[in-house]
Amino acid sequence: MRFLCVIAMPRTGSSHLDKLFRSCRELNSKSEMFHGHAGFLISPKEKAGLEALGCDAFDDKRQFALWRRRHAFETLDALHRAHGRFVVFKVFPSHLKPPMMEEEFLPRTDMAFAVLRRRPIECFISGIKTRTSKKFSKIDTTAIKPELEVADFIAWAHKMRRWYRWAYAALKARGAPFARLSFEEHLDGLSGEESLERIVPLLTPLGFPQVKIPHKIFEGLRQDKEPRYQERAANWDAFEEAARADPQAADFLEWALRAP
Repeated sequence: MRFLCVIAMPRTGSSHLDKLFRSCRELNSKSEMFHGHAGFLISPKEKAGLEALGCDAFDDKRQFALWRRRHAFETLDALHRAHGRFVVFKVFPSHLKPPMMEEEFLPRTDMAFAVLRRRPIECFISGIKTRTSKKFSKIDTTAIKPELEVADFIAWAHKMRRWYRWAYAALKARGAPFARLSFEEHLDGLSGEESLERIVPLLTPLGFPQVKIPHKIFEGLRQDKEPRYQERAANWDAFEEAARADPQAADFLEWALRAP
């Protein structure tokens, strides 16, 4: 086993998970390496490996991202060969299309999978807060109280629920075990050491390397300190009432309120 693909959606705590994995010297954690335009940190050895594959778009984030998507597994192979370490990365709905993953990733016998979830409504509200602040980390969003719109929620929930339904069905059809991780059980309110002590045993049976818990662990900071998601929005009561009055929105809301 050489790779771990973490299937998740935005605001599930995946950046915090990435920091925990980057703390472990046995792992090469690459976060959102298939993001459509985000930057991508690579070492000189990794760059040389990608250059050998014909990549020459390092100075253009967008073109480099498109190249990685077109050569997804070649990119992963190069990253692993560069340092010989187990490569961890995450995939969101906007990163790679399911047919591509079914063709290139799921058949691989050297790739393990984990599904990371969080109570969906918290992801929805957190996403609105980050778009409002235009910052996805390193900012306290507790004081931001957005107005929730039912139409926006329906569009978001439709995409995210379909993503997770596809993931579970595809992974079960693969016939190999996969890990189920949750923000609430494995990340929230825990120290980095406590999180790793809970997560690593779930991944080890999949072929994850034996990880020594490091003395120094990088950790993400919770951006929203408000404990109740109902208090994170300016109009929760009105939003919930309007959502429950719409059959489609009510169905999505029931899904979104359930913790994994």
